[in-house]
Amino acid sequence: MAILNQMEKSTHQPDLALTMAARQCDLDPTASFESVLAYFIEQHEAGRPVRLDEIVARFPQHAEPLRSFAANQIWLDPSAESERGALIGECLDDFLLTHELARGGMGTVYAAVQQSLRREVAVKLISDGLLADADLKLRFHIEAEAAAALSHPNILPIHAIGCWRGMDYFVMPLVSGESLQAVVHRRHHHLERISGDSRAAKSDAQRDTICTAVTQVRDIARAVAYAHRRGIIHRDIKPDNILVDDDGQPKIVDFGLAKWHRDEPGMTRDGQIIGTPHYMSPEQARGESDVTAATDIYSLGGILFALLTEVRLSMSKSALSSASLLGYFMPRLFMLIGIGWTIHDSRDGCWMPRGVAERPVWSIWLGYLAALTMVNVLWAAGYFDHADVMVLAALMSGFGFLAMAGHLWGGNVISGAIFFVVAGLSAVWPRLSPLLLGSGWLIAMWILGRRYAAPANGLPETICD
Repeated sequence: MAILNQMEKSTHQPDLALTMAARQCDLDPTASFESVLAYFIEQHEAGRPVRLDEIVARFPQHAEPLRSFAANQIWLDPSAESERGALIGECLDDFLLTHELARGGMGTVYAAVQQSLRREVAVKLISDGLLADADLKLRFHIEAEAAAALSHPNILPIHAIGCWRGMDYFVMPLVSGESLQAVVHRRHHHLERISGDSRAAKSDAQRDTICTAVTQVRDIARAVAYAHRRGIIHRDIKPDNILVDDDGQPKIVDFGLAKWHRDEPGMTRDGQIIGTPHYMSPEQARGESDVTAATDIYSLGGILFALLTEVRLSMSKSALSSASLLGYFMPRLFMLIGIGWTIHDSRDGCWMPRGVAERPVWSIWLGYLAALTMVNVLWAAGYFDHADVMVLAALMSGFGFLAMAGHLWGGNVISGAIFFVVAGLSAVWPRLSPLLLGSGWLIAMWILGRRYAAPANGLPETICD
């Protein structure tokens, strides 16, 4: 790649200088591959890089091994990654490259300015540049021709196609948006952020997200059906290959794996697996070459499934998030450990009730802990959200203290009433529910502590009055 980038850098008279360097090569046209490779490297190290296409033209019998060698420079040269932006600022004919937008298996997409029309465009340059083999070039041209043959508002069109210094490229409109995959991630984070809001707010957000997802998949499906009517099967429909503009309109891109009636025989062979695994139809996974339009329909279903389940997971996965684990489950675990240690220490290791008076209290709190555990399990499974858990925990706490009022001390009615108030406030202000529930327990424990604190004479009060 370092060799390639130096060959591609602009000089005052780049083509003439490189061509002269190739013509001055004193190697015999029948020279061995090792000799040609040694000459190629020597010229590079001497600061006189030679264009690969010139060397290949002079020694066509070594074309494939030369391309293979140069392609592997990205692994051999540690500085190759830092030179990926070497084409920024270059003029590909009428198009000035400004910055890189995306990089994939078929090519690299740059933002550019078409100088003659003073408009922003996207330029896709074939992968490997001069190193591209015949199969990759054919696929690249099929992508350009397939997209150019389609005129639909939800398919990104092709403006022009060209060749610059032996590297193929084509030009598309510049979509000022993001991929559908990026949109999904953004929606996911938004839904997670509002997971603590009121049920009405969450319901509205879910409904809007679902409606948007269904509408976008409907528009994508119409574009795919349009392509199918013209004999073109995309074969790689996935969220990363769908751009969403600022108006929310999806646009299908990347027809690099497209199959249509103009395909060359043997372009897709039996056993050749093409596509993206998450959205690949079974016949694609089996490597069948005679796939039909059904393969795109399968991928559309996968996209719709992914979009809709993302909504559900975003609203229900908060029980397994780091915030929930660290801010809810860990403190409650330490609280239970502390309570268990206190009971164990004060009762000399005796956990079972010692008499008839203790048995109802034991049953009440065991029932409370079992019910609360089940609520948390259902929360983790997606049946509740965090706000539901807080309300239910407050209600069960209130019930527990009211039940204790009939067995221990009537003053527990006060704590029970406090928790019922906490439940109502948590339903109204779900974001404050952890603070409200914690405050309720602080007040309840303070009341019990005051009630059962040892008197000044050191004799504990009876718990039966």
